[in-house]
Amino acid sequence: MPIVDQRRIAFDVGALRDILDYLPQAARSVGLPGNDPTAIVIDGSGKAVRFAFGDHVVTLGAEKLAALLIAYCIRAGISIPRQMQRSVNFSQETIMLVFLTEYLAAPFPTFSPKQSGPPRGFLWNGP
Repeated sequence: MPIVDQRRIAFDVGALRDILDYLPQAARSVGLPGNDPTAIVIDGSGKAVRFAFGDHVVTLGAEKLAALLIAYCIRAGISIPRQMQRSVNFSQETIMLVFLTEYLAAPFPTFSPKQSGPPRGFLWNGP
């Protein structure tokens, strides 16, 4: 069985509004006007997001939307894997960036911590 490394970053409508406020220049670079949208609708079946600006509607597909979201993540300090397959998944409520790598065989460790004895335990849920 391969080792699967899968990472997901989900965004809802509120997060999209914040991203447009935080990165107006990046929003313009993907085709959105500079003003605030009056409505944002995630079209899960159409794999797109519609941004309404009064009577004017701009639809962004997966490619442009991913560019905007990745630009935001980089500027916000959210770690983005570089050597993974990338995809965008849509539901009616969220857009999810998905990063995936499959290792058919376990990679040889390249990092060797200076530690003697058995591994120490970790607290996964905190104290």
